[in-house]
Amino acid sequence: MAAVNTSSAVAPEITLKRKGKKGIYKSEVIKKARLCGEEYVNYKGNVVPAMEPGEDCRCRLKCFQKVSADIRNEIITKFRSMLTKDAQDSYLQGLMGKCEIKQKRPRKENPKNRGYNISYSVSGSSGKITVCKKAFISIHAVSFQRIRRISSLLAQGRAPLDKRGKNVSGNAKPGLIVEQIKSHIASFPTKIAHYTGKEKFYLDKKLNVRKMYDLFCAKFPDNKSVRYKFYLKIFQEHFSLCFGRPQVDTCCECEQLEVKIRSPSLNETAKRVAIAELSVHKRRAKKFYNKMAEITEICKADPSVCGITFDYMQNLQLPVVPVQESFYLRQLNYNVFGIHNIQINQGMFYTYHEGQARKGPNEVASFLMDYINSEVSTGVKHLHLFSDSCAGQNRNHTVIRFLLSLVENGRFESINQYFPQRGHSFLPNDRNFAVIKRVIKKCDRVYNPKEYTEMIVNSTRHKKFFAKMVDTLDIIEFKKWWPTYYKKKLFVGRFGRQISSKR
Repeated sequence: MAAVNTSSAVAPEITLKRKGKKGIYKSEVIKKARLCGEEYVNYKGNVVPAMEPGEDCRCRLKCFQKVSADIRNEIITKFRSMLTKDAQDSYLQGLMGKCEIKQKRPRKENPKNRGYNISYSVSGSSGKITVCKKAFISIHAVSFQRIRRISSLLAQGRAPLDKRGKNVSGNAKPGLIVEQIKSHIASFPTKIAHYTGKEKFYLDKKLNVRKMYDLFCAKFPDNKSVRYKFYLKIFQEHFSLCFGRPQVDTCCECEQLEVKIRSPSLNETAKRVAIAELSVHKRRAKKFYNKMAEITEICKADPSVCGITFDYMQNLQLPVVPVQESFYLRQLNYNVFGIHNIQINQGMFYTYHEGQARKGPNEVASFLMDYINSEVSTGVKHLHLFSDSCAGQNRNHTVIRFLLSLVENGRFESINQYFPQRGHSFLPNDRNFAVIKRVIKKCDRVYNPKEYTEMIVNSTRHKKFFAKMVDTLDIIEFKKWWPTYYKKKLFVGRFGRQISSKR
């Protein structure tokens, strides 16, 4: 068999969540402009000029003579390089000091006695230099109100914190109401679409967000403040749900019983019997998936246990040509047999056309033998197989005798094969097939088998699919081999197949 790809990668977990539109708010633009001292347009549409360093204070301390122009440029560059307003305010507060008033000169009858004074200094490469308040404001190119706020916080022994935008909006809803909406949306039953590359959940096709909102208002009549737009916002931001589910390959027994339950012509006794039968049928079908989940957990913890699933993909056509004359001619069926390792979440595909081999037990046993020899470690002693109950491919004497020979020859200590209820044979292979179909349906021309194989390998971004092109000589005649060594005698258990045989 010709191998096409031998690399592997583990697919990351994908979180399903709808995200709202991202954009730059005007408030953030204004905050950033004020932080850097740049020009901006305020909320009223007026242009606010840039904050530039001021002129000389001309005080008796001669501040601008002590602080040279180079040091002033160094100070303003360092100050505006700070990324947050809290960092700038903390820096300014660190250059300010609280001290007692040395000499009091009351000039009024009732003077306001603060009891303290504020000293100011600037920090450059030459160290700290004491300056007056006006020079301090001018050098750092800040407003008088900002310095007054920082100085009052310094007197109270508090650090400056930017609390802009932290106030609770008047339109904000309490957390209890948000939780009520979330729990109400989560209370609706959902169904999962199996034939998809990732798990996608669907609500009933008769529902929509408007109907769900009306049901919420009927259930909680006191919450009149909740509008439809707010309910829709919670639905879009916290849930990834769709309405309606595409039904493909459904169980005929389930459909028959559900029709009986909905039938207006049946009496209540017959409907209760149908409901009981449907419940029992679904519980039996669920055993298969519970067993698969159990084996998956065991495989991750115990390297001596391996679980694989296998199935055939829907037939592809070869060649695919949109020309009218070729479109109506009979094409070859191109077969794809998939094996999925549930332990490492990896898929292997065997591809061939109907001129090379059929879709029978010989092909299934040959592909299983090749996969076991090439992909399953020799340290694996317990093998678990999951497949549908197709008698011409998986559930027959040929495949069973092949698996028995692996145990008797010492390759495995035990092999367990599980078959589901009819109509409930959804396997991980079906998800792999859905990924491949999404890629194939985009191609309007396929001329040779190699193109199909390359599309299978490249259908995933992380290259977690392998493919092998099968030749006629790769198929072994297991169907003629087993009657020589085994008798046609089987014992079938209630769940799965517990098989023994005599040689």
